[in-house]
Amino acid sequence: MTSSPPPVRGYLLFGHGARNPEWAQPMETARQALQRRIPNAPVALAFLEFLTPTLEEALAALATQCTEVVIVPWFIAPGGHLLRDLPKLIEQFSAIHPEVRVVCLEAIGTWPEVIEAMADAVMMRSKES
Repeated sequence: MTSSPPPVRGYLLFGHGARNPEWAQPMETARQALQRRIPNAPVALAFLEFLTPTLEEALAALATQCTEVVIVPWFIAPGGHLLRDLPKLIEQFSAIHPEVRVVCLEAIGTWPEVIEAMADAVMMRSKES
């Protein structure tokens, strides 16, 4: 009896995108920080519009390496893009790649630990000025 290899989990930081490519630099910095924490897992970026790769492109690339992808919506709060657009894109991907499990987390800005970190950062920065 042969056993299947253990699942490989990849991570995808998903942001809105902007016309100015420099907009994505903080996400790239966060991607690198996460990659340092999990060096054996692929960590990628994807964007809804204006920048590349798109969500579809990034998911397809991760599908060649992963059996599970965790999408981290890099949004302060859920809105139309997260409530309507993202589920449709995930559904379309899953129809083509049923072998890849997609887990979508909540908007990162809603996480209690992120909210606390932002409040701490505001307090620290305001003391410096």
